[in-house]
Amino acid sequence: KKYTEITELDAEIIREFIDKIIVFKAEKVDGHRTQRIQIFYNCIGAIDLPK
Repeated sequence: KKYTEITELDAEIIREFIDKIIVFKAEKVDGHRTQRIQIFYNCIGAIDLPK
């Protein structure tokens, strides 16, 4: 109930909900730079999102 109306992310909210963030090496594919980021949330772990 403490965070029912989040309007912007700040350090306190990130510390509360996120366990860790892994930023992978950037890659260039067909002239486009892409970079994979994996976010591990507290209590539920990482979530795979469709591209």
